[in-house]
Amino acid sequence: MKDPFKSGLKSVKIIRDGRKEIHEKTGNAIEELYPNRLEEYYELLAYHYVRSDNKDIGYDRLYKQRGDIPQAMEYLNKGLGILEHLGTLIWPDIKGRVVSVKTMIKQL
Repeated sequence: MKDPFKSGLKSVKIIRDGRKEIHEKTGNAIEELYPNRLEEYYELLAYHYVRSDNKDIGYDRLYKQRGDIPQAMEYLNKGLGILEHLGTLIWPDIKGRVVSVKTMIKQL
C-alpha cells in the first residue's frame, strides 16, 4: 500500500516543477515576441524568471527595470530617515534598527 503523505509530496513537486516550467516558457516567449522592446517588459520578465529555474535572468531583468543602483540607495536612505523620525511614534526601538540597517547598507 502506498503512503498517502509521500504521494501528496510527489504531487506537490510535480505541480511546483510544472509552474517553474510555465514561468520559464512565458519569459522566453516574451523575449522572442518583443526582442526590440524588452525594456517595456523587464518587470514582467523578472516576475516569471525569478519563479523559474532561471533566477539569474530574473534578477538581471529586475536590475535593468529598476535602473540606477545609487539612485535606489538614495531613496532607501531617505525612506529609512523618515522611518527613523516618524517610526518612533509607533515603534520605540526603531532608531536602533534603522541604524543597524544603515550600517549594513554602508558595507555593501
